[in-house]
Amino acid sequence: MKDSNKNMKVSLNYVAAALFYISAFLCLFCSHNTTMGIMWLGLGSTFLCIGSLESKKSKENDDNTDEKSTAGSDGSEKDGQGE
Repeated sequence: MKDSNKNMKVSLNYVAAALFYISAFLCLFCSHNTTMGIMWLGLGSTFLCIGSLESKKSKENDDNTDEKSTAGSDGSEKDGQGE
């Protein structure tokens, strides 16, 4: 359940960034309102950065949990072979 919430959070950040970029495009090129266009462009870039940071954090957490699940009780790696 946690993974789906994290993935949804990342996806929503990317969707928000795309919508802000579309708004910026419309403000800059259709209505020639450069101040608002630059503001929307900055917000879109912010949400894009937040989405990439959340994605990176999620991948690092997944890697850490994978390493913990493969480690033995003494901290050694399990390779599936008997000694």
